[in-house]
Amino acid sequence: MNISFYRICLALLLICSISAKAQEYEIKSLKLAEDDQSAVTNKRLDINNQPCALIKVLVADSIIKVDGNVVGNVERKGSYLWIYITDGTKRIDLHFKKHLSLSVSFPDYDIQYVKSLKTYTLSLSETKMTQQMTNKVVRDTIAAHEKYTEGLRCFNGKGVNKDYKKAAILFQEGADLGSARAMCYLGYCYEKGLGVGKIPETAFYWYEKSAQEGDAPAMRNLGVCYKNGIGVEKDIAKAFEWYSKAADKGSESAMCDVGSFYEDGNVVEKDIKKAVEWYAKAAERGSSRGMYEYGYCVFYGEGTGKDKKKGRELIEKAAEGGYSHAQFFIGKRLILGEEGYEKDEKKGFTWLSEAAKNNSYIAMANLAYCYLYGIGTEKDELKGFEYALKSAEGGNKIGQHNVAYCYYKGLGTAYDFKKAFEWCSKAAGQNYIDSIKMLGVFYEDGVGVERNLRQAIYWYQKGSDLGDDFCKQRIEELKMIYSW
Repeated sequence: MNISFYRICLALLLICSISAKAQEYEIKSLKLAEDDQSAVTNKRLDINNQPCALIKVLVADSIIKVDGNVVGNVERKGSYLWIYITDGTKRIDLHFKKHLSLSVSFPDYDIQYVKSLKTYTLSLSETKMTQQMTNKVVRDTIAAHEKYTEGLRCFNGKGVNKDYKKAAILFQEGADLGSARAMCYLGYCYEKGLGVGKIPETAFYWYEKSAQEGDAPAMRNLGVCYKNGIGVEKDIAKAFEWYSKAADKGSESAMCDVGSFYEDGNVVEKDIKKAVEWYAKAAERGSSRGMYEYGYCVFYGEGTGKDKKKGRELIEKAAEGGYSHAQFFIGKRLILGEEGYEKDEKKGFTWLSEAAKNNSYIAMANLAYCYLYGIGTEKDELKGFEYALKSAEGGNKIGQHNVAYCYYKGLGTAYDFKKAFEWCSKAAGQNYIDSIKMLGVFYEDGVGVERNLRQAIYWYQKGSDLGDDFCKQRIEELKMIYSW
């Protein structure tokens, strides 16, 4: 599209939008209502069963939406709108029916953050946007969008050389001009260290800022941050809250995240049917992950009627869409010839290879096994060790065990009992039974470590507790030998 024509269309769209909401509110006053006990007498609890703070907004217009740790619905009571928010909130964004949106930062009014069971009053007065202000909004919005799209081209290497550093600079410029999408991508750059330093706290800041502007991917990324403690203290309840907001805004990934919370009973009550509903919703919108999760449930009849044919079709569609879990699912079953899949080691190997390309560490571990023993491909111990090591370094316990075995047997690499012991210990630490048995043998025979029968017994006992017959037998034999 011609750039000048594009700019004209965007400008016209913005002018029409701004004209429809030419008026805005400004904050007349924001203060703690010390004698108002409404937050106590009309108490509302958040997801953690903690009492909320209450904001009473004196305004004539209706509020369409409020962003920023809001609990429950906004209620009109006389001249005031009642908004309940969680303890510790520092900012909310108000989106009105007939006026421009307004950001309310509590620290700007000597309120560090709102406190539970406290009532605050917010009075707004109406102002009129001048034509000069309207023109500036249009110019800034166009410039912000152009910085974002140019940054995206550099980020993806689309039509230009891939350049993360330049992309980050452009995202920063777009973010400073108010582009929510630029803010989100800037956060991602800081999270992954792409073109800028890897600073989790800065990543969280930009994700939060973008989410407050209504960006669904940023909301989902905030959920990831709270779930994994990226730039903020880990808080699973807040993770679910942000996943839910993102899902409601149409994020397919967040829909799957919400589904997994219901499937696992994490923070919310376990409800496999609700999980399936969320997976199906994501699948309907074309999400490969949603297709796999929904297909898996249909395949095994979890939370819905069992239909192996339909489940298989959904999983295969997800695999074709590049979802590694689906690719691994198919590859493993083709190699083993199980669960309705006719045995075809070559096809299975191909699907495992695709999953490995998409960074599936468990697929890499299984691919290593295929190369080591010539399953579905020619035997190649060097490649087998290479894939095992990639998997192991990614934290997969099967890959760690395979690396230990390669060092122990000299498969695709030189014999190294010390490294075999080290990798075996890592896998055993993740309760991988084959490594637990091997570690017991290593301690019993002094392989890669000083001989230590107490440690051998410890690991054999751990294996025995997990139901392994070999470990049970070794404990009995050692007791007989040493009269314990």
